[in-house]
Amino acid sequence: RDQAKRRFQELGLSKEQADTLIPIRAPGRHVDERDPIKIIAQDIIKNDLSPEEINEIAYELASSAPTTVARNSRLNLLRKKLRSLGADYLIIEATKIPFITEEANQIQARKRIDHNSNAFKALFFRNLIPDNKKKAVRFGVEKPIKEIVEHLDNVSNTFNEFKSIIERTIQGPDSVKHFYSKLKWHSKLIGYNNNEVFIKQQFLRGLSPENQIEARRCGLELPLDELVEKLSKIENIRKI
Repeated sequence: RDQAKRRFQELGLSKEQADTLIPIRAPGRHVDERDPIKIIAQDIIKNDLSPEEINEIAYELASSAPTTVARNSRLNLLRKKLRSLGADYLIIEATKIPFITEEANQIQARKRIDHNSNAFKALFFRNLIPDNKKKAVRFGVEKPIKEIVEHLDNVSNTFNEFKSIIERTIQGPDSVKHFYSKLKWHSKLIGYNNNEVFIKQQFLRGLSPENQIEARRCGLELPLDELVEKLSKIENIRKI
């Protein structure tokens, strides 16, 4: 957060304006003439920044928000300000952080999910371990999902415990590839092995600060396997 504040101040924001972004501004404090996001947009246009620099600024702006949905909202607001200033297509594209947008969309979609719909039940059932699938069948898969979960011997608590472990996992002394493999294995235990958005989010969050910077330089929009390969090669070069 301190790094993001310094970056925003380098873009022309005062300390007070940077502080209004981190943490997120309280309702009622917005004044258009001193709107920090508007100032950032103006400086992006004025300084003729490269797409890589714009992407880094967008990432830092998003990271200053407390939740994924709020991060995505800040990116949307930045693009809105840029469009109002006549920014071209390449500038707008450079502000996009795909994994943040994808995760925010998933969160919003989950809020609209009917947990008793056949589609959700099918997804829930598919991600159960075989033993719990048998228990669900014996209990009755036609019953409300809440009753099924309660019947499955605290399967929900077990899932949340594993998910919490994944969300606390950091790279530490592990190599990039070892850290990635560990995340994939843990994700498989909770049925998230095909959820690249979740794995990518946890991978980027848990990387060492140095590798987080390298990931942004490589391009956060890259497929995760490709990004891991690039980071691993860079890591090996640093060891020489």
